[in-house]
Amino acid sequence: MFKNPSWTVAFDTDPAMAADTRKKILDELVENRARVFAYHLPFPGIGHVAKEGDGFRWIPEAWQQT
Repeated sequence: MFKNPSWTVAFDTDPAMAADTRKKILDELVENRARVFAYHLPFPGIGHVAKEGDGFRWIPEAWQQT
């Protein structure tokens, strides 16, 4: 839902609140340039969020195996 944070899913008990919360959190991640870890994103699941138009974009960190 990076590209369209206002979209909702059946699991959102309160769709309007879920969309508002999602956008608020994504805005905070962008503003703080926070490093993010998430299980449901492509390996390694570590990266950053960037603003892109009316939505957002996931920017994965480069993974270097040692």
